[in-house]
Amino acid sequence: MIKYLPIIPGVIFVWLAWGAFQDLWLYWSLNTPMSAKVEHVEVIERGKSKFELKAYIQNKTCLMGKPYHLNRPSADKAARALEGKTMEFWTNPQKPHLAVLEKKFPLKQIFYSFVALGVMGYFYFLVAYTARRA
Repeated sequence: MIKYLPIIPGVIFVWLAWGAFQDLWLYWSLNTPMSAKVEHVEVIERGKSKFELKAYIQNKTCLMGKPYHLNRPSADKAARALEGKTMEFWTNPQKPHLAVLEKKFPLKQIFYSFVALGVMGYFYFLVAYTARRA
């Protein structure tokens, strides 16, 4: 039973590493900065107390993403402030429909992946150590 102990952190590591890899791939693929005027901004409700801004720029849809606004009046105020502004956004030349206003490096996801890898290594060492002692 104890020899299967590293499997749980291993599965968690694979799950976190896959998410970090996807975010890192998105970060690297969005490599062309462009400037354009924001045509229209929508407020999207993502959940209770979670509102996201969706901007339309040159027939492209850009999601603002995190940080989310906690209430609709705050999101509406931010949307009104963005409309008509010239903003820089990032796009992928091979997939021009993919664009974001903020290009963020997934440092937190990568850190969590390495923590999960360390926990998995610790449990693997623990299993090997107890097997030798028994």
